[in-house]
Amino acid sequence: MDVNTLTFAFVIVALGIGGVIVYLKGK
Repeated sequence: MDVNTLTFAFVIVALGIGGVIVYLKGK
C-alpha cells in the first residue's frame, strides 16, 4: 500500500465517522 492509498482510506474512514456523529446529533 502506498501513501495515496493510505490517505484515501483515512479520508473515507474520517468521513464515515463524521457522518455518524452528525447523524446521531441530528436525531
